[in-house]
Amino acid sequence: SQAEHRRGVLLTMLAASLLATGWIVVWARSRATRRHSEGEVELRAGRRLERLLNASPDILLVLDQAGHVTYRSATADRMVPPGPCTRDDLQQLVDDDDRTALVEHITTSQGGGPSRTFQLVDRHGERGWFEVRVSDLTEEELVNGHLVTLREVTNEVNLRHDLFAQANTDVLTG
Repeated sequence: SQAEHRRGVLLTMLAASLLATGWIVVWARSRATRRHSEGEVELRAGRRLERLLNASPDILLVLDQAGHVTYRSATADRMVPPGPCTRDDLQQLVDDDDRTALVEHITTSQGGGPSRTFQLVDRHGERGWFEVRVSDLTEEELVNGHLVTLREVTNEVNLRHDLFAQANTDVLTG
């Protein structure tokens, strides 16, 4: 009677406890599986973005406040040697006359200001014209620096030069 009642209550509590434990285990496994899936999705998205950036002809660099390059796209190897580099390495890409202007452009450009065109020399000694755009992303937690984008515009500059010469030169008399 009373002993049987206690036994029944204990068995009911044990069954409820086992049911709750089983539910918690199923819920925890489901959550872990979901987190793993979400992690896989994020990893794939990161890999996809990296491949897209590396396939771009533009050179992308992120400079921190101290002037160290914290990110570089694969195309940056064309301009600067592989490995760690700094703002000083970028200065070496321009002639002495333009060094100050390049550093000023990189350090003072705010919020995607206007781009400027510089003639740069790559690490193999080849000269080309590059549009340099700087975006201030220091407030972005994942970036925390200035995004420097270099886009080669040599063909456009040469075409502009040729068109200017044609417009200002008489074909017959030179």
